[in-house]
Amino acid sequence: MNKNNVKELVKQFENENYKDLFGALIVFEKLDYIIEDDITDKDIEFLEKVYEEFMESKTISGLLNEELKDIIESESE
Repeated sequence: MNKNNVKELVKQFENENYKDLFGALIVFEKLDYIIEDDITDKDIEFLEKVYEEFMESKTISGLLNEELKDIIESESE
């Protein structure tokens, strides 16, 4: 990993809404055609449904599985 890239992304996370970041990650992974076309209202509706189904909290940790959460928490102690 590139330390400077990670630092810049952390700064971006601090200034953005997790819900929007979640949507952008899904678009990046799933909706490749967005590169040339605008995101449609239908895409946003899809992202909202995915977000509501999978987010367990208002933080990005809702996307992490329990094993990864445990690893992160053990490193924080």
